[in-house]
Amino acid sequence: PISACWQTRGPVRAMECSDSIPGLCPREKVGCEWEDWAQVFLAWPLGVLSALTIVFGCALGPIYAKWHSEPWFRSFVTSFLGANRDSPTSPGLLIAICAAQMVSSTVNLVVWISRTYQRIASETTQDILIASASVDIIAWCLHRLHGQLRVASLWEINSVVNMLTIVPTMIVASGWTSLGGKGMWLSLDFLASYCILYNFHLIQDTGVLRYSAVLVQMAAELALQLLTVITVMAGIVFTLEVLGDPEWLADSFVETEAGDSISYPQMMYFIIVSITTVGYGDFAPRTVLSRIFMSFFVVLGVAFIYVIQYNFTTAWQQQREGSGAFRPRRKTDEHVVAVLCTSGQARKFGPLVSGFLREILHDLHMHEEY
Repeated sequence: PISACWQTRGPVRAMECSDSIPGLCPREKVGCEWEDWAQVFLAWPLGVLSALTIVFGCALGPIYAKWHSEPWFRSFVTSFLGANRDSPTSPGLLIAICAAQMVSSTVNLVVWISRTYQRIASETTQDILIASASVDIIAWCLHRLHGQLRVASLWEINSVVNMLTIVPTMIVASGWTSLGGKGMWLSLDFLASYCILYNFHLIQDTGVLRYSAVLVQMAAELALQLLTVITVMAGIVFTLEVLGDPEWLADSFVETEAGDSISYPQMMYFIIVSITTVGYGDFAPRTVLSRIFMSFFVVLGVAFIYVIQYNFTTAWQQQREGSGAFRPRRKTDEHVVAVLCTSGQARKFGPLVSGFLREILHDLHMHEEY
């Protein structure tokens, strides 16, 4: 069984694991079961977020709405934190917090990478993460104030990422888990790379970088986006490969006449890799019929992927232009204010106005419900 293979050490059993299907038997012992790991790094953070959702919705949200009517509180939020998409008038505090969290997130990422080689959570690295988590907690609180303590702000990506990194660190510091140093090194701290990008965007929104070169800002943003995508994807795949499949998700393979071990999830993986023109080459059809069908599937799949990309790009452009169907959010609104804008040549404005008038004067919008 997978669990026995995963827990057993020694040259004999290690040889059996190395000859088995890749991904089922990690060669390095993690020190915990899938259930124990998921409880600390997934269940606890999401549980804390769920509890905070109730607290924000029932208590903190109404308190914020009441305090926001006070001039001193409204002045503090407007001046130093801003609200939603509004930038603060005195962004010094927000910039300092964002810069501090960018540093702490970088530290988290470096510690996580070092732990993948040490394969143990030492006391030194744990103390570093605790200090970093303190900065993240302060930043998380101020970001929630920036979001007006709304429940929706709790489930923003940056908030969820913070919970996935802060809560496990605090659990380990408090000694509430039975996981040892060999189990805690495999954390989700690689997600902190997203916080670096998020805080960079917040600093940009304050306007403090408006006098810097546009090309430099674009290069920095592109580098951070690339770092985030690569780090998050690599971290997720690394974590799943080390943990292996949980028992309830263990794949079942069929031995073919050609000697290949295949399964339906593996075929889905092969089709996606093929029609997206990635082509790892780790599997190839052997029979004549499957090769004939696969030849047609690749051609059709590549064309289908292009159609999807084109439709998505078109929909994205229409969304940014304000095109598409109009539907009021509240039926009590008596007036609609529309602002039309377009970039590029002036002739592009004609089709935009024409499409807007056809939509707003459509017979459907003449019904009483509108």
